[in-house]
Amino acid sequence: MSIAHPEKIGLGTWDRDSRGTALGDLGKLGFEWYYTWSDRPLYDAGPSPDPAEFVGMARDERMVGQAALDRILAAGADTLLGFNEPDLARQAAREVAEALALWGALEATGLRLVSPAAPQEQALGAESWLGRFMDGAAVQGLGVDVVAVHYYSDTGDLAISRPG
Repeated sequence: MSIAHPEKIGLGTWDRDSRGTALGDLGKLGFEWYYTWSDRPLYDAGPSPDPAEFVGMARDERMVGQAALDRILAAGADTLLGFNEPDLARQAAREVAEALALWGALEATGLRLVSPAAPQEQALGAESWLGRFMDGAAVQGLGVDVVAVHYYSDTGDLAISRPG
């Protein structure tokens, strides 16, 4: 099977491999990029065959501090993922206004910015969390280069996510 746009294939993963081989494994599997829900790339114990690119994440407000952003920049990331599921209490748990107030610090990194990733029920429509965030960003002149959506489905049917 050939993949038309392999640069679009990424993976969220944790560094649970004490041998430091997870990064090489990503390269062998053909993933072009990965994220760790954090400001730190995977530990790499040795040379990796064609390693996947690290994409930093400002998972929540704790990852918007200068030290965390400096770690992402030092790791060579050129893309920064915004808040993880900001509409959920067990994740980033940010009101739209709070996320917008923090967004300027992410924009100041100069990295390509990916919107906060809301689950599909809060990603579509003007009144969704993501809809309100994108409207607010436009009004305030804040940049968003790529829009992220977390899609969860047992059926794969995209029709269930279409607004009313």
